[in-house]
Amino acid sequence: MTEQKQRPFIAGDGAEIVSKVIELRQKRREFFSPELFADAAWDILLLLFLAQLEERNAGTADLRFSSPVPASTIGRWVKKLETDGWIRQQGDASDPARRILELSGAGTRAMQTWLKEWVAQQPSPASHDRVRDLLERIERGRREK
Repeated sequence: MTEQKQRPFIAGDGAEIVSKVIELRQKRREFFSPELFADAAWDILLLLFLAQLEERNAGTADLRFSSPVPASTIGRWVKKLETDGWIRQQGDASDPARRILELSGAGTRAMQTWLKEWVAQQPSPASHDRVRDLLERIERGRREK
């Protein structure tokens, strides 16, 4: 059996992975009531981390479009995350009415550590096959009843 070479993790991978995590979190709404997964703080951190990885600004309006929770809830969580030192706000030079949000140094380090650990915990392609087989057996069992 030959050993597979694993390609090094590069910066673009981070944005792709975080984007996929956000997409999968949003996909849950197709199957379950959105109130079950209202986790505004985590949504905010993920969205700001993605913006940082993609080297773009994120404003409070961007958060409202990407999260299923009300704007007032997002506002409360932005204040809490800022007070706790995870994010920071600043004015937008091109639009004084707009607030730019970004991860703080501590927030960036925490999200980078989370991403590295999350990637390290992902199952191998062989376990994907086992999960797919299990789901197929469950589906066959349902059809046979």
